Amino acid sequence: MISTGVPRSLQTFNIMISVYGLGGKLDKAAEMFAAAQELGLLIDEKIYTNMLNFYGKAGRHQEASSLFDRMKELGIMPGKISCNSMINAYATARLHDEAEIVFQEMQSHGQVPDSTTYLALIRSYSESRCYSKAEKAIQMMLTSGITPSCPHFSHLIFAFLKADQIDEAQRICSQMQEIGVAVDLACCRAMMRAYLEHGRVDEGISLFETTRGSLKPDSFILSAAFHLYEHSGSEPEAGDVLEAIGLHGASFLRSLKVGSKLEPT
Repeated sequence: MISTGVPRSLQTFNIMISVYGLGGKLDKAAEMFAAAQELGLLIDEKIYTNMLNFYGKAGRHQEASSLFDRMKELGIMPGKISCNSMINAYATARLHDEAEIVFQEMQSHGQVPDSTTYLALIRSYSESRCYSKAEKAIQMMLTSGITPSCPHFSHLIFAFLKADQIDEAQRICSQMQEIGVAVDLACCRAMMRAYLEHGRVDEGISLFETTRGSLKPDSFILSAAFHLYEHSGSEPEAGDVLEAIGLHGASFLRSLKVGSKLEPT
């Protein structure tokens, strides 16, 4: 770019950083960032945030952390988007303590956490199995007047399911619905899989019946519902689900089995 006479503006470098970052060529993006510095251009928060975001998504939290510290050393106060990117980077690396420090620094500098901030913080706690802290973060949102969305709860639900703590996942799911947040497709799939694999037939059927009208037809959910109905002896309902599978052009997953995780290995 430099040798071909392309204007060496900060905007041009930022565009190139975005192009390389989005294309998965993070090292090239880093080269563009370094080149802008070498030319003496005044790097602004926007470019720093861009790099933080790409480093975080790539799981390179150490580079992101170094860049974040450099911003502050140069007198560039990280804004909300920069802090959110840094918290996300720590969440990906399962470094919840570091994520919490950034969250606290935001508040100490008068920055008000938004929905995205809380989502990143909850993710960091959930990934690190700090379940109670994730729940407290959700409560902090509500206290601050910010209504959580399903993904805010889903990170915690998925973490509980991963640890086979189905009752806890169910509790969080119920809390979510109690405040009027609908279960999304990903969350419903995860809960249905847990109910199916652990033989929790009635709970799986109940979830299906309460969500079928609000979620788009899904091959896994419909197939799981069929197997649950069939297992419970509810042949008419199983037949209705099978008909719905054909009507919506979904795939029937015949290999699914109720209680598959309860069987001895």
